[in-house]
Amino acid sequence: MRIRNLTRALAAAPLLTGLALAGCGGSSATTDSASGAGAPNLTVSASGAFDHAPSVSIPAMRASANLVGRTLVTGTGATVTAGNAMLADYVLYTWDGAKHKLIDSSYSRNQPNMFASVPSMPGLQKTLVGLKAGSRELVVIPPKFGLGTAGNSKLGVTGTTTLVAVFDILGSYSPSAIASGATVSSGGGTLPKVTTPTSAGPTVVFPKNGPPASLVTQTLIKGNGRAVTKDDYIIAQYVGYDWRTGKSFDSSWSRGSLLSSPLKQLIPGWTNGLSGQTVGSRVMLVVPASQAYGSKGTPDGTIKGGDTLVFVIDIIDALSLPAS
Repeated sequence: MRIRNLTRALAAAPLLTGLALAGCGGSSATTDSASGAGAPNLTVSASGAFDHAPSVSIPAMRASANLVGRTLVTGTGATVTAGNAMLADYVLYTWDGAKHKLIDSSYSRNQPNMFASVPSMPGLQKTLVGLKAGSRELVVIPPKFGLGTAGNSKLGVTGTTTLVAVFDILGSYSPSAIASGATVSSGGGTLPKVTTPTSAGPTVVFPKNGPPASLVTQTLIKGNGRAVTKDDYIIAQYVGYDWRTGKSFDSSWSRGSLLSSPLKQLIPGWTNGLSGQTVGSRVMLVVPASQAYGSKGTPDGTIKGGDTLVFVIDIIDALSLPAS
């Protein structure tokens, strides 16, 4: 069972994910020249501060057939690659001649989106790969670099609709990222012992005694990054065990997919236990039912009422979300 299925209610799923997965492939992209047929697409502009909703200007004319990718802010962080997960805020517009419409915005949800990889739409592959975190990219995507002649009627995208997007790239992360600090403990004693991680993540061995009654936070690897706050958006690897069964019920390592979420939207044991820990750390949380799933457990019965849970968490990154 994924921890995401065990979080509090999250915002609506991002529309761009559906658009990206529907994209056509195999096109070779070219960017507009400074004049001529590409000129309408070059007049699209965006203004405003990085990681705040941009103001986008789209001309009341027919778009050209050429792809435009324009870097408005140049970042200095990790490089976006095709195989890495990408954390970004974005807006997405449709452009049909004199009309344009905002159809999705992560800013309106006050929550960035973690893409498992760069969206597969050819225009986004061409323009986003190679950028660095901290960059803002304006992308004008004609049909042949987006959803093709089929479009997507459910999303209001026809075979002639051009898409306009602005991405604020917040991070790029390897799906195999792990804690980067110095080892200070492996647990043990009256607490579970954590062994050296494998490709499937750390292994937890339980003691013969029962679990503690209150939340326990033990730092296993001490990272050198900034301290996490309850208001942060976190990127993490984790494995979860049930003390009652001694078995793992969830693991980001096994899925090859990082957890990304506002810390406040996770179970209270995570919110309270990770606050004050530093980026780059590996932390073991022993979470009583009162800070997990209470007396009822989970709806599917995977975790029973009263179960104490143990998580080993690698804090890969933590970001402050802008005020809504």
